Order: sequence, then C-alpha cells, then structure tokens
Amino acid sequence: MEEMQADASRQQPAATKQQQEVGQSQIQLSHASYMNRYPDEYEAVREYLHGHDSKNKASKYKLLSFGSATGEEAITLATMYYPDNGGGGDNTVIFGVDLHQESIDKARASWVAATTNNGGKIIPESKVTFLNGKDTSISAHGLYDAIFANSVLCYHGTKGVNPESILKKYPFEQFESSLGYLDASLKVGGVLAIVNTNYHFSRSEISKRYTPLLAKCANFVPKVDAETVAYERSDNKNGMEDCVWVKKEANL
Repeated sequence: MEEMQADASRQQPAATKQQQEVGQSQIQLSHASYMNRYPDEYEAVREYLHGHDSKNKASKYKLLSFGSATGEEAITLATMYYPDNGGGGDNTVIFGVDLHQESIDKARASWVAATTNNGGKIIPESKVTFLNGKDTSISAHGLYDAIFANSVLCYHGTKGVNPESILKKYPFEQFESSLGYLDASLKVGGVLAIVNTNYHFSRSEISKRYTPLLAKCANFVPKVDAETVAYERSDNKNGMEDCVWVKKEANL
C-alpha cells in the first residue's frame, strides 16, 4: 500500500501556470497571527500522521505553513507538536512561506529566539525554514506530508467587505486554483488542513480526491454562495466545520 502511494505521489503533475500564479498571489492582506492558534487542527494532524506511520519509530515529516505571516504557526508546530529533532524520535522539518518580506524577517528572528529560549531543549535552527513565495515555489521543497492553509484562502477583514466584493476579489475559480497549487505539492496519504475560507472545500473538484478526518474546527470567516450572491453560514450552529482532509489519490 505504501509503495503504491509513493508511486502515485511521484506521478503527480506539477501545478499549472494558472495555479502557480494564483498560489503566489496575496489574497488575505492581514499578517496577524499568534501561537497555537488552531490547537484542535494541529492535534488532529499530528495524531493522523503518527497513527498513519506507527511502524516507523523515527518519524520524519515535512510540513508546510502556507501564508506563514510572522511565523507563529510554524514555530508552534516545531516547539509544541513536533519538538524532538535529533533525539531518535520525531525529526519533522517545517517550511513557512509568505509573500510579505517584513513578516518573513520577523518570523526568522522569532525562530532564532525560540531555538535559544525553549526551556533548555535544543532545537536546531534548520528545523524551520521561512521562504518568500514570490521567489520560491512551494514545490521546491515538496512533496509534503501536511499542508496548513489557515485564514489565507479568503478575502476577509477589509472594511466594507461583502459577498459581491469577495466574488470580485477572490472568485471561486481562483479558490480552486489555490487548492490546485497546494494539492500539487501534497503527498498521496498526506493531509490538507484548512480553516477559514470563503468557500466550502467540499464543493471544489479537488475535494473528490480527499476524505475528511473526524476533525472539526471553528470558522469565523463566512462562506459565500456564488449563485445567490449571499453569505452562507456553517450548517453547524457553533460554526464547526471539517478542517483536516486526507488526500486519497493523485490528480493523474
């Protein structure tokens, strides 16, 4: 089974030119973030990866924080969820990609500080790498075991935002292209973790090759129904939606 998945991963097509252009364009303008922002999602991904790879005692995963802003998500993953590097256990490496150089510079400085102030635990600086997505495609370091795309696949928080402006600034077709850009760099059997999007992942063509885990996350970004040009809230009264999806097969 693992060999079949590896073969399928190697056969995955690269992102199309359109997917590349959309994936390397900024949608969400906010750079605000904080440590351990989506704990339920992070824990669900960790449990899946460790359970999926239970026979490998020296696990090494490659993770991507897409839209990493000032680095809190990548640093959270490195220090709280996959902290053991070099000790014979979890040797996970994490890449953070953003398009805002000032945020990337802050992220790098924060990571250097984290490696020297982590309760005496030694974490190599090479565990986390921050990249400018304008200069480097995410595929340069793929394929990934997990991709986190949280609060980035949305046009939200701007004054006067409404369904019409979302459909104009970030139409569903671009959402599909964004997903295609991520999908092209994700392993078969890997997970796509997404919180806060303008559209339901389950309505995309790409979702047909994914299955949701039993993981729910709170979403505060309202969805848009392109047909009625209206906001569409979550079916769940508490705003909880599927947030972790497993890639079942490649787009051959």
